[in-house]
Amino acid sequence: MNEIDPTFLIALRVWWAWCWRAILLALGAAFVFGFIVGLAGAAVGLDKNSITYIGGAGGFVLGLFFSVHVMKRILKKSFGHFRIALIRQ
Repeated sequence: MNEIDPTFLIALRVWWAWCWRAILLALGAAFVFGFIVGLAGAAVGLDKNSITYIGGAGGFVLGLFFSVHVMKRILKKSFGHFRIALIRQ
């Protein structure tokens, strides 16, 4: 295995691979969750502030989960001439 020094462009490429996937998944999941919470909250008579708080907190937790999930996928991804390897010391 040949180790290479991480350049700015390599770091940018890995970061972008993570960033756009994490944003898309997190926003999609938060939208669906917020929609469901809004419908269910309105059906049971929750006030608007409670629905907003529950939807926001749930969306935040989903965003964290999906950003970690995406990072796990990025760690397995090949970037053409390199891939990220975790090596036990």
